[in-house]
Amino acid sequence: DPALAYDAIGWATLYAVNAMLLNYPDKPASAGGNQLVPEAATGFPTVSKDGKTYVFTVRKGLRFSDGSAVTAAAFARAVVRACHPDQGSPAVAFASNVQGCTAFNQKQGPLSGVRASGMKLTVRLIKADPTFLAQIAMPFFAAVKPSMPISPRGESVYPSAGPYRIVSREPGRSLVLERNRFYRGNRPANPDRIVVTV
Repeated sequence: DPALAYDAIGWATLYAVNAMLLNYPDKPASAGGNQLVPEAATGFPTVSKDGKTYVFTVRKGLRFSDGSAVTAAAFARAVVRACHPDQGSPAVAFASNVQGCTAFNQKQGPLSGVRASGMKLTVRLIKADPTFLAQIAMPFFAAVKPSMPISPRGESVYPSAGPYRIVSREPGRSLVLERNRFYRGNRPANPDRIVVTV
């Protein structure tokens, strides 16, 4: 579950299955692999003069592995799940600068800093933060279906928008990935099927 996974193996899996607004290209650092590039976003966001409001535009034509469209609501839902008090996500530490995240997480107010409208995602911060783009590129904030439930035990199988999809998962035993037939991005998807035995 992108809201809960917080280790190298989990993130490697999420990299294969999820789509991010911004991501690191699949190439060596010496060839630019350590520089963020737009992935699901059409480009880098527009940023307000005070550095506290970011507006992303999501690329048209992206689809989840179930065929449904990826819109800005998919990324807004990821932030909601990160901040939700019942989700128990470690990502709340990286979203605490989003307006209302901490209050929402402590059941003291609404999450007011995230708004989705069609393909536009607006994120409002409490204070300007030059590390925000690196934070929003973390696997916690990958596109998820707007209907993805709050699930403190995690979702094992869910529609994803990256090169692969999770077919099955048995915690502590196995994980099976297959190509996402709806993926049209430029990230590699060489094997048809990947089976991980834990």
